[in-house]
Amino acid sequence: MVAVPLLAVLLFITLLGIAVMALYLALLLAGCRAGVLFIARLAQTALGKGTPGSFADTLGFFALALLLVMGVASVPFVGALANAALAAFGLGGGALEQVRRRRNSAVSSPHKPDERAMARPAATDAGRA
Repeated sequence: MVAVPLLAVLLFITLLGIAVMALYLALLLAGCRAGVLFIARLAQTALGKGTPGSFADTLGFFALALLLVMGVASVPFVGALANAALAAFGLGGGALEQVRRRRNSAVSSPHKPDERAMARPAATDAGRA
């Protein structure tokens, strides 16, 4: 989380550095959103609404979690640390979710290649000539 901005500053004079910094900022925003969504789901479960209800319920819990995060972020030193932790944990949780989904889709994929077909050697043109 520290190395990417330093690398981007070093490379900022090139187009690559600008792209790295833009990607980094977009990923941090996505991480914050995922962290707030996690807090919203945690609050929804804690208040007894275990399964997500309507869109309005989910949006309401998201708004409450966002207000909570914004309130903590307004504290001078602790807020910056909490925001950094929220972004890091949200980004890590999003990455873990992507890995889990890829593993599940690979296991249940209906287009799995046949292992017997993969084990057979391919016929060469040299043997036919």
